[in-house]
Amino acid sequence: MGQRLALVANQLINEVDRSLFERYREIQIIAEFELVHRFAQARTNHRPLLESLQNTYSAYTWIGFADQQGVVQVSTRGLLEGVSVAERDWFVQAQDQPFVGDVHEALLLSKVLPRRADQPPLRLLDIAAPVYSDQGDRLGVLGAHITWDWVEDMAASLLDRSTTGSREIFIVDALGQVLLGPGAWQGQHLDLGSLRQAQTQAQGYTIERWPDGQRYLVGFVSSQGYNSYPGLGWTILVSEPVATAFRPAQALFWKILLGGLGLGSGFVAIGWIAAQRITKPLLQISAAADQIREGNRSVVLPSPKGHNEVTRLTEAFSQLMANLFAQETQLRQSNAEL
Repeated sequence: MGQRLALVANQLINEVDRSLFERYREIQIIAEFELVHRFAQARTNHRPLLESLQNTYSAYTWIGFADQQGVVQVSTRGLLEGVSVAERDWFVQAQDQPFVGDVHEALLLSKVLPRRADQPPLRLLDIAAPVYSDQGDRLGVLGAHITWDWVEDMAASLLDRSTTGSREIFIVDALGQVLLGPGAWQGQHLDLGSLRQAQTQAQGYTIERWPDGQRYLVGFVSSQGYNSYPGLGWTILVSEPVATAFRPAQALFWKILLGGLGLGSGFVAIGWIAAQRITKPLLQISAAADQIREGNRSVVLPSPKGHNEVTRLTEAFSQLMANLFAQETQLRQSNAEL
């Protein structure tokens, strides 16, 4: 059961890492396009390229190019054009090398991409890459935001495919904060043995008591990245209450136990019947022999059916007694003549 939970965790981290690697590579490739180098020039109709890229993957919320000063020059749907992003992590960290940023709440885009009242705040992942001219001069940064809803949908899909509704998926960042989980756990800091094991063991399962006082069977796996994508140090936990997780095994135990008792009882009954069929003729033969020993010559030995050992023993004993009686009769006749 623990291995099954670890397998679910492994499936999720593989899907997430592979997908982020594709986006990570995609942004780097687009950043090398010659057309992107022109984004640093006066704004013209450069949006179609970025919007075509956004349309290839629905999880892209925003893609844009910011110049050396951090001012957005071109972006999908024109969102944030002319706005400075110079202090945003994705712009600062991607000055010299590609960057993947951990999940965070949207600050600028939340103002231009409002959500319904029943929806949680917009959360995003950042991917960015520096843009260089043909001469090697840095022109700016190409950045993209991926909606966190994509990860939530992926986790929900895996839970739908699981066999029980009591399982929960947690995504925990490198500092132990819950990025994805049931509402009550969201944003909490976890200090669990499974997280520490994931740092050294990478994948496995354990039984542990959580802060809510319940004991859980927990499958865990830590992100190792994929190919050139380094990963974000996430740990995936798939938990299930011990009582629920072991219920199928307990049911199987009782089936085996009751089935074994039933089968054993059946063999006992069969053995008793077989013993009766074997011992009953032997007891009858023994009783007949006792009467013959006491002088009762009119005793008739039982005649068991079949061709087993008891039947052959009865026939041999009957023949022996008949021979003895015949010899005794002849002996008496001889004595009478004398």
